[in-house]
Amino acid sequence: MKKNLEDKRNVRFLLEGGYPPQVDVDAYLDRLALNISYGPIPHEIGLFLGYPLKDVLGYIGHPSLKLSKIKGWKVYGNPKISDTIYEGIEGAKRVIRDQLLLYEPDKVLLQFC
Repeated sequence: MKKNLEDKRNVRFLLEGGYPPQVDVDAYLDRLALNISYGPIPHEIGLFLGYPLKDVLGYIGHPSLKLSKIKGWKVYGNPKISDTIYEGIEGAKRVIRDQLLLYEPDKVLLQFC
């Protein structure tokens, strides 16, 4: 998540939504929680989940981005990067599931922190 939030394009987008200019994951999560408390889940949550900015912008309604497909989330424009991210997320989920078959959840969490 930190890597995704540090991407300069994502930072620029988040700045427009009131996020601090200095990338700080905890501060960003606090701001996201505040935004969620205001009502509907904000669109920028996609960036926190690892979705590409183009898909977040497409979902918001950016006119140059057309829906390509739905695979885990709505994919807009060229699906190549979205497919790569989706496969990475699915791979991580498989690893966690396999680890949970072998170990208690606390032990699995410690491996990834």
